[in-house]
Amino acid sequence: MIVPFPPVELSPNFRGHWTVKSRAKKDYRRACWALALEAGLQVPGYAGTDGKIAIRLDFFPPDRASRDDDNVPASFKAGRDGIADALKCDDARFVTTVEMRSETRCCVVVTLIQPADGRAA
Repeated sequence: MIVPFPPVELSPNFRGHWTVKSRAKKDYRRACWALALEAGLQVPGYAGTDGKIAIRLDFFPPDRASRDDDNVPASFKAGRDGIADALKCDDARFVTTVEMRSETRCCVVVTLIQPADGRAA
């Protein structure tokens, strides 16, 4: 599944007005929820009703600007919540692998993966 790259307003370093950040969170969460539903994402069978879910996030930034490796995943929190909403689960179940890509595509590729041992850590 492909979702848009998180807007700058969701960065932990954003210093704008809280209402701007709040609106951006709501909009981005809803967009990721809708895209997850459209993609037909479902909780993988290995996770059952309360097991961990292995998820991989490949971040493709909108430009070549340097980014802190901790800010980008933090910026995606609202998107992660939207995906969890679509799966009807708590995002605390996610075991996440993050990859920062150098290609500029302005998106996040979200993949529910099958762990090598058949279950997430």
